[in-house]
Amino acid sequence: MKSYYFLFALLLTIACTSTEKENQAIRHLEKFDQKHEPYDQDDLMLFGPNASEQDFEFYLKSSEIAKKESLKKNDVFVDPWVQEGPNNLGGRVNAVTVDPNNQNIIYAGFARGGLWKTIDNGENWFPLWNDQITQAVSAVAIHPDDSNIIFAGSGDINISGNVYMGNGLFKSENGGETWTNIGLENTRVIGKILINPENPDEILVATMGNIRIENSDRGVYKTTDGGVTWTNVLFVAEDTGVHDIVFHPENPSNILAASWTRIRTAKSSSVSSENCRVYLSEDFGETWTVSDINIPNVVGRPAITYKHDDPQVAYAMMMNSSSRYISLHRSIDAGKNWEMIDSTNENTPLMMGGFGWFFGRIGAFADPFTGTEKVYLCGVDLWSFNDSIGEWEMETPPWFEFDVFADKHSINAMADGSLLLGTDGGLYRKEVGNLEWDDIENIPNNKFYRVETSPHEPGVYYGGMQDNGSSAGNADLIDDWPRLFGGDGFQVRFNPQQPDVTYYETQNGRIWYTAPNSSTQLNFQDLSGDRRNWDMQYLLSPHNPDIIYTGTHRAVKFDVSQLNVIEVEAVSPSLTDSVEFISSFHTITALDESPLVEGLLYYGTADGNIWRRLDGVWEQINNGIEKYYVTSIKASPSQDNTVYVTLSNYRADDNSPRIYRSTDNGDTWEPLHNGLPSGAVNDVVIFEELQDKLLFAATNIGVYGSIDAGETWERVGANMPYIPVRDMAFNMFENKLVAGTYGRSINTYDFTNALNQIDPTSTYNSEYVDVKVYPNPFVEYMVIETQANVSKMELYNVEGRKIWERNFATNINLEGLNKGIYFISLKNERGEVIAMERIVKG
Repeated sequence: MKSYYFLFALLLTIACTSTEKENQAIRHLEKFDQKHEPYDQDDLMLFGPNASEQDFEFYLKSSEIAKKESLKKNDVFVDPWVQEGPNNLGGRVNAVTVDPNNQNIIYAGFARGGLWKTIDNGENWFPLWNDQITQAVSAVAIHPDDSNIIFAGSGDINISGNVYMGNGLFKSENGGETWTNIGLENTRVIGKILINPENPDEILVATMGNIRIENSDRGVYKTTDGGVTWTNVLFVAEDTGVHDIVFHPENPSNILAASWTRIRTAKSSSVSSENCRVYLSEDFGETWTVSDINIPNVVGRPAITYKHDDPQVAYAMMMNSSSRYISLHRSIDAGKNWEMIDSTNENTPLMMGGFGWFFGRIGAFADPFTGTEKVYLCGVDLWSFNDSIGEWEMETPPWFEFDVFADKHSINAMADGSLLLGTDGGLYRKEVGNLEWDDIENIPNNKFYRVETSPHEPGVYYGGMQDNGSSAGNADLIDDWPRLFGGDGFQVRFNPQQPDVTYYETQNGRIWYTAPNSSTQLNFQDLSGDRRNWDMQYLLSPHNPDIIYTGTHRAVKFDVSQLNVIEVEAVSPSLTDSVEFISSFHTITALDESPLVEGLLYYGTADGNIWRRLDGVWEQINNGIEKYYVTSIKASPSQDNTVYVTLSNYRADDNSPRIYRSTDNGDTWEPLHNGLPSGAVNDVVIFEELQDKLLFAATNIGVYGSIDAGETWERVGANMPYIPVRDMAFNMFENKLVAGTYGRSINTYDFTNALNQIDPTSTYNSEYVDVKVYPNPFVEYMVIETQANVSKMELYNVEGRKIWERNFATNINLEGLNKGIYFISLKNERGEVIAMERIVKG
């Protein structure tokens, strides 16, 4: 059914939240540390085996096999995905490189969204990386003599808790149209590539290695034959790699390298040590010495640069073991000797928010507006240090104003002196003579945690994004999605009976009830000290939307029937294991209430427990299922005793898919993941009709579908890259699956063909006929007028659940129906849906 109410619904939503704009800034300031709490720490899993290089190698090989198998598709899931957006709310830019021969050509590498290219100075962008198994790109370099030759390094150099590693260095000889892997596969995360302009066959690559384990595949690698063979020329330690290398093109022999200790296992996180140092080479990487910089013994991730217009001047920024800025150092002899030119004091701003490990880039350029030479530091905001006055200045508007997005990761100069700035929310440029920064990319590469459809307008797609708040829209507004709520965005929920009530969520389970001209945060009261997940799940009961179920480390129930006296209570004991050493990561991660049996609850936890509440009694129901992070748990929409659960252990490099089904409320389980490729499963959704035959699984390498209740699986869609999909929802009235990708924004897939494959007697793809329904809204009676030959009619609630089915009649008595919004479906004698109308009971 077409979306006749799209503009009304979207404008209503904007109206409901526009009054919050001023309050958002206040809330963001109050929650600065929480908003920017390093999501390195979001859900350490205190269970599961330790990672090994063999685990990740198996994942890559099995993903390649899955990629080849997907080319042998049958005729079920062959239709393309539709990119719904947003384009205007960008994702994290890790690397920006400008063609030295044509500054209209720019390459941007993204933490999750692959590699993109523009040939018209940022007006339009197109992807170059869709066919690669890993969509994390952190380094790009262009051959100095031939712009068609490009090198790209895979892996995410900023290494947060949900980092995606890569599979080596790639080379293109046709401007990025096709790529060849030229080695360094085991280095997993590549941070920088330097090509010697005096001898382009000499290339240096900074690598971090497999960050899950201690290993020797770290440091700086060098080739003298264009990438045919490689030699490790700087190795620091098995827990320490090199995240950056720099030179000045007028003196390429002198190289600075920044080493960084980084191990992120399923059970621990290290970001500093005595091995974090600055190294100098004077022979293009053949030999190295540790720079003599006055710093503490244990420091964090250093940042290095040469001055843009002077090959003799270099800078190094240092941070302490708490990942805060401590000092800035300068060398006037290309890196041999150093002097401290600034150190932290009571007046030093909190430039990196206490999580400097997430940044690590500086640059020394002339200000495009004033011409003043400055050292630029990438942090939460962009800062500059002016040698002449010895002070730090903020170079971008405060992050909470959203003029330039928070968390800066790349700073570069163009040939004309303009600056390019890569952020967590896209790419910006400050042109010569311009005081302001302009957003120059329209790339759909947001990282969505959660997605939802509006029950009051199925064609509007909502979602919460990593560090990008909550937004809504569709392909019709792909370049103009509004920002509806700030912070890290998570689950959006709707009251199906009240179109003007929407719930938004920010990190750590802050749930906001929004209505016209008001916004209220649900208060946990005596439960405020409970442990909560970064992505805390909650739902509105399908039996009573005033009842909200959520979970800390125990199940929690809200009653919002009277907003000014919201009742909250814990309705279970602790459902997690005993706390080991980091208490906040034993939390509830998934929950559901049966839409068929009121009060039948299912809960899953970060430490692998699965629980059921039946007849008021809580019981753990793992019953043979191994204990890994529970990513979703779903009660069947059509079968009373059936429930599905998905689990993941990917942070230990165990990418095995795990989906289980129980037909006896969790007493026994059967695996459904046979036939799925190696890719951890994040979500499962079940189509309501057809007795659970149609299933979809969201994995770390895309979406897979089944039309035989999970016996066999097939990759869904012909055009989705191998990208993580974190969450899914149904647009029930348009037969669309909504996928929240972690790097390519929101996509939808029309699964009408799959429905027709399952039930060939019904044609879900019917053309709709003209129907007149009145009065609408109605109180007790409704009249339907149509010239079509209608046999049956069905009534659905806004969540797509069938209420009744009757023989067609023009006059309908609905006096016993609760107030709210419904949809009535008309079918012909062949069972084909020929009309669907939205109705309102007043």
